[in-house]
Amino acid sequence: MHFSKALTTSALLAFPFCNALTAPQLVQSLEQIADSSAQLAEQFGDLTIETYSLAGAAVIQSLEDIISAIAQASALLGLGGSSGPGGSSSGSGPSPTGNATTAAAAMAMRPQNSQHKKRQSQPAFSDTSDAYYVCETFRDFVKIHQQLLAVIIGQHGLLAQTPLLEPVAGVLRTFEGVVDTLAFGVIDAVPPCSAPASSDKRNLDQSLQQANGIYSR
Repeated sequence: MHFSKALTTSALLAFPFCNALTAPQLVQSLEQIADSSAQLAEQFGDLTIETYSLAGAAVIQSLEDIISAIAQASALLGLGGSSGPGGSSSGSGPSPTGNATTAAAAMAMRPQNSQHKKRQSQPAFSDTSDAYYVCETFRDFVKIHQQLLAVIIGQHGLLAQTPLLEPVAGVLRTFEGVVDTLAFGVIDAVPPCSAPASSDKRNLDQSLQQANGIYSR
């Protein structure tokens, strides 16, 4: 699948919320995130011991930007509460790179072992064609993020020799939380194909757990 080019955070926020959300709008946001993640995988893979000091901070910032975009996609599905500057969210503090964790990412976080509860305000694409349109896009989303995580895992040995190891580990923990929230939202929104979407989520969970396990050693 060819992923559409950049869709800014402001454009994501301009989409109608909750029950007005359409399948093409959700697909567009998932495609934009996947496109950015595919580009990040290339950037992450190009890191070397010679270039990490110049490119490392930009790579981490790109991952944080993807986290914010994933949180905005969750907001399209009616997930997460509002949180203003300085407001409480899920206990997140400063990000590993020293910037404040975005409110969007914070509100999309949920504990890894928390029980999933479907929100009543969430849209459901009961039309089969719409649901499978979303599910096919979500499957591509999962595959691209598995590829990104594989690259990040592969770079662990390099990053262990640099100051980037701890920041990347911290961002990965946040990444797991926002992806978990979005995946549950997609599954709830597509009753006709929730089973394959759930299977895709489990595959992504395994990759996330593997990456976090390696970086938390």
